[in-house]
Amino acid sequence: KALSHLSTTVKRELAGVLVFESHPKAGTVLFNQGEEGTSWYIILKGSVNVVIYGKGVVCTLHEGDDFGKLALVNDAPRAASIVLREENCHFLRVDKEDFNRILRDVEANTVRLKEHDQDVLVLEKVPAGNRPFNQVNAQPLQHKYIVMSGTPEKILEHFLETMRLESTLNEGMDAGVNDFVTMHCVFMPNNQLCPALMAHYHAQPSQGTEQEKLDYALNNKRRVVRLVLLWAAFYGDVLPEEEAAVAFLEQFYVSVSDDARVITVLKEQVPELEKTMKQISEEAKGPQKKHKVLLQHFNVSDERTQKRQPIRGNDEILFKVYCVDHTYTTIRIAVLSSVKEVLGAI
Repeated sequence: KALSHLSTTVKRELAGVLVFESHPKAGTVLFNQGEEGTSWYIILKGSVNVVIYGKGVVCTLHEGDDFGKLALVNDAPRAASIVLREENCHFLRVDKEDFNRILRDVEANTVRLKEHDQDVLVLEKVPAGNRPFNQVNAQPLQHKYIVMSGTPEKILEHFLETMRLESTLNEGMDAGVNDFVTMHCVFMPNNQLCPALMAHYHAQPSQGTEQEKLDYALNNKRRVVRLVLLWAAFYGDVLPEEEAAVAFLEQFYVSVSDDARVITVLKEQVPELEKTMKQISEEAKGPQKKHKVLLQHFNVSDERTQKRQPIRGNDEILFKVYCVDHTYTTIRIAVLSSVKEVLGAI
């Protein structure tokens, strides 16, 4: 099944690089979630379980199925652990260098990640930039994978796993993470996002060596802290109105502060998190909350501004809904309308 969509030429090239790999014992871990992706696998004999931290076994793969592609095409850490389900499992393996050379440009434009036979994350290949590829001596156009659809939890998990830790907040953030921060309220409101972020922060891997578990947990905590800081910076003017969000920030700060006592690298993020938490918490408890003016109307006739008012959840706004053919329709709807209500208004 894994090779059925490939041309004869590609299959011939693959035949020269395929590596046979076998494992005799059930329970053997082929690779762990969070590790760097180094190979793509096709099951020749046997079956494997796909295991995700905090969820356990999400699906089982059998003869003819493949796995490991997502980490290679998206240049991201492994999204799950693979554990042998039975004895004497046989695989065909294509290593990353050969995969990139032979398959990256001919691989399907869409990559789907499944759990319990349902698509939980769909990625689509798009050009990574606007660099022309028809110029003399120009390099082949590079591609990247963007999120097209998925469950809210899996989309959040994907952006956390692919977030770059080496950059700073002042350097900006990845466009995909920026889209998630600005648009998550449409499919994952704060009352779902906050508990999910806290769960991710405390998540502990069940597979791998002690050092691998420690490294994964540490990097995971750093990514969650970074995303929380980005989220709080973007919504800082409206979060004081949400008691649950304020409570989450206070609880999250306590958790990070406690961990920072024994995890040195987290100490660097504590001051900024403390400043953000205190500012939002004080505004929430103050007798008169300060609100940033998100929308300002001007009266052209008398050149005077109308009275400034913060946007409330039941206020109506003009909302553009874009279609796949790049057209859009404009509707008038409340700020906190659900996706179902938006679709019903179209």
